[in-house]
Amino acid sequence: MTSLVRTLMGAVAFAVASTAALASDWTPPGPIKMMIGFRAGGGADTQARLIAEELEKRHGWQIIPEQVTGKGGLNLAAALKDAPADGTVIGMAVTETFAYNMAAADAGMAPTDFTGSTTTAGFQMGVVSLSSKGWAGIDDAVAAAKGGAA
Repeated sequence: MTSLVRTLMGAVAFAVASTAALASDWTPPGPIKMMIGFRAGGGADTQARLIAEELEKRHGWQIIPEQVTGKGGLNLAAALKDAPADGTVIGMAVTETFAYNMAAADAGMAPTDFTGSTTTAGFQMGVVSLSSKGWAGIDDAVAAAKGGAA
């Protein structure tokens, strides 16, 4: 658990540091609504609330977390798409919301409708294979596919 907390805090520090330079010349006209695409108490919620606390501490902004759950984050995406584009509404969701979920649901939205501001993890997705294949990495899988053995 300690390593998870350290990793999470490192991600928060990275997110805050990467937003600090952009945020230094901007002041919101009021509170910022941070929509969170997953249930309270989960990983995305915890991470979003930690980031909100740190941004409030560093910049004095008021950030109001709000759960907008359902459909693998697509309810958040729809709400965010209809929100004013003035920085007073931001969203926190996982990669799948703006990739596979959007395409699979034919939700009337596309990833290009959104701008990713920062990431809070070292990697977002992984490509895996059965260990019995003996591939050491993606290059082995590509070579096997090209050779017809995949």
